[in-house]
Formats: sequence, structure tokens, C-alpha cells
Amino acid sequence: MRHTLLLYRDRVVGIFPENVVQIPPLVFEADGCLVFLLEVLKGSDMEGNPRYHVSLRVKCGDIESKTFNLTVKDTKELKALLLAEITKFKLMRMVLGDEMTRRVIG
Repeated sequence: MRHTLLLYRDRVVGIFPENVVQIPPLVFEADGCLVFLLEVLKGSDMEGNPRYHVSLRVKCGDIESKTFNLTVKDTKELKALLLAEITKFKLMRMVLGDEMTRRVIG
């Protein structure tokens, strides 16, 4: 049976068999923020290639985002998209301030 590894900074934070559609929640730190990985659902694109629908929540400081989804093909793409989302979150805090950011994403 093949397994998929979920890595962060070269550490394994999750292991699940290829045919499992969901993993338990995980919490880890990425770029100074807490990331709540709530679930991973396996699907496929139109050509039949595997795609993973990842439900996440990010908390930077005392501001927590709503649950959002990323659709990725592998852990490398997940890391890249997650870091991009965190960067957008931090940029919003810098530009709008904490109170307006809470209103926008909370």
C-alpha cells in the first residue's frame, strides 16, 4: 500500500494511505502563524490525476481566518499555496490594520 506524506520544513506532520479520503486535524506553525489543517479529501481532475482538497484555518497573532480550501496535487504545491495565503493574510494586516482585517476575514 502506498502512503502520502504531509511535510513541513522537512518534518513529517502527517502520513496517510493513498486510498484514505480524510485525515485527523493537525496544528503546526508556518511562517510565524498557526495552521489548522482540518481535513484532506482525495479527488481527481478531469484527466483522472489525483487532487487533494485541503480545508485549513490560519491564525496570525490574535486574528483567525475562516475555514478555506486549497486544491493541490501534492505536498509541494500545498506548501507553496499555504505560504502564499499566509503572506496575503499578513499583508492585509499591515495595510488594513487588525480591526479591519478581523471584519474582512472573520
